[in-house]
Amino acid sequence: MITNNVFDTDILVLAHKEASINYNIALKAKEYGVPRVILRLDVRDPRKRMEMEEELKIHGVEFFSMFDVNVGMLRNAIESPAAFDLLTKTEFRLNEITVTNAKYVDMMISQLPEVTQVIISRIFREHEPIIPHGTTRLELGDHLILSGSNESVEYLRTLLEINNE
Repeated sequence: MITNNVFDTDILVLAHKEASINYNIALKAKEYGVPRVILRLDVRDPRKRMEMEEELKIHGVEFFSMFDVNVGMLRNAIESPAAFDLLTKTEFRLNEITVTNAKYVDMMISQLPEVTQVIISRIFREHEPIIPHGTTRLELGDHLILSGSNESVEYLRTLLEINNE
């Protein structure tokens, strides 16, 4: 992995179906210094799963199980059919935009151009999720999770991801 520069990244996602492979690589990646590691952790033995989860938390590794993801998607489909359509239709995929344009720092979301053409579902600020509102003010480094037409998302990306500090 080191020879092939796999660990030379900001985010490493491990999704092999074998949990122990993901687990071992994740710990090695954190030891190497990968800032963010996310892994699929599908373990049937509850005691083993809890042990692995505790060790991963200690090392700052994020994890998910496919069962939980599937249940969450099904719950979303039942409770919010319109939102589910946004997630599953190809023209409305989830996107991430990182705010690097200082011009938009401290601007409220409601003041963004074309904001009515997208849905901003979360902002991650220093790895902490924020539920955005129209009055939420942007900060440098904010990661916006949004969906909308490709054109609207790319327009916002061109505005927000210009590095002009």
